[in-house]
Amino acid sequence: MLKTRIKEILLSFFMCLLGVLGIAIMAKYVADWTGWGPVWESDPNTIYLSNDISARFSSCLYFTNITLFIFCVYTILNFISVLFNIKKLREFLHNPYVLLFIGINQFLVLLVYTLMIIVFGVDVSPEILSIPGNRHNFAASLFKHYVLTVVAVVFVLCQKPRKKVSFKKCLWFLAYPITYAILVKILGNTCFLYEWYPYPFFGPKHMWYNLFHNFDTYNKTYAILMVMACILVIAGLYVLITYLFCLLYNKLAKKDEAAKPLNG
Repeated sequence: MLKTRIKEILLSFFMCLLGVLGIAIMAKYVADWTGWGPVWESDPNTIYLSNDISARFSSCLYFTNITLFIFCVYTILNFISVLFNIKKLREFLHNPYVLLFIGINQFLVLLVYTLMIIVFGVDVSPEILSIPGNRHNFAASLFKHYVLTVVAVVFVLCQKPRKKVSFKKCLWFLAYPITYAILVKILGNTCFLYEWYPYPFFGPKHMWYNLFHNFDTYNKTYAILMVMACILVIAGLYVLITYLFCLLYNKLAKKDEAAKPLNG
């Protein structure tokens, strides 16, 4: 029992350290952030730079930062619950649906970031990496998008005891990205000097500019169709990821149930 408890404390402490490091990286990211966005009203090929409060606020609108912050807070609360043996808090944090909510959204962050790199060249284009300090930012970005997300997914799938979950109940997790999208759309239209969104698929012009880097052949209809297609793909991915996570988690739970008589 003592050895098991020591292992639990050490594991939760290690994860807590990762969580604190993640929050520190995100805090620095917010402090150093320079807001940007294409200036449609003047020259569509220039970039609008800002160091005001709205620029700091814009960095908080990234799904990545919000989702990773939730996980980082989770790791801290988990360490507290293990260290001080707070049973109710621990039961809540280890509830299968809470764990799956964390795991599914962390995996979505990992997947979408990878797709953004492949499609839009986010963080890896020569122009971005040539700017002083951006290589360090890229390393921090890799830590956020890959290290933290992989740790989160592994943690979720390895937590015991595992109990079977309902896929239909897990579909309620969609409320999180839907609420996020609605808030970002509203704030992107009202809180900045120019219309600005953290991801190109929130607006037709943003989508077109990020794909083609100019407006010489801009077609609003095609741009809207691309935005709709992108949203449908992401929504489909979310449902598919949720289904696969539930399937895998239930298989692991079934193995745990089958192993109980042997352990007894």
